[in-house]
Amino acid sequence: MCLYINAYGMTPLRVYTTCFMILLAVTFLVLLLRQFITKLPTAAILTSVYIMMLAVLCFGKPDARIAEYNIRHYADGSLKDLDIHMLCNLSEDAYNVMARKQNQEILKSVSYLEWNFFWEKGNRIVDDYETNSHDKSWNLSAQLLIQQIKFP
Repeated sequence: MCLYINAYGMTPLRVYTTCFMILLAVTFLVLLLRQFITKLPTAAILTSVYIMMLAVLCFGKPDARIAEYNIRHYADGSLKDLDIHMLCNLSEDAYNVMARKQNQEILKSVSYLEWNFFWEKGNRIVDDYETNSHDKSWNLSAQLLIQQIKFP
């Protein structure tokens, strides 16, 4: 999976698959240790590991990490294409990262049409939160996006 991510960049499915593979490896390791240490609290260890991994996925802003990873690797040349459409299908966390990076020289090489797609979708997100805020629960990422940039 690491080779695949290095070659084609991160996506949410690749992140979730990698996390699941890590969980499987830890589970097999704990079960292997259980064969030699009979009093090992297997259920408690695995429950703790699963809760920690879920917390990392929930609170670690994976969409922002995906956008940062892809932009950084596009900038250093290890990714040949930056998939703006995939990044625009992520949550507001990814929009915050892309908005912060918009003035970097490397992102100016991305086509005008792709950035126009980003700005239009970003405008819709901001307008939706500003006009229909009573219909949605409060979202920190969207509020940061609204405060951080003003879409033209």
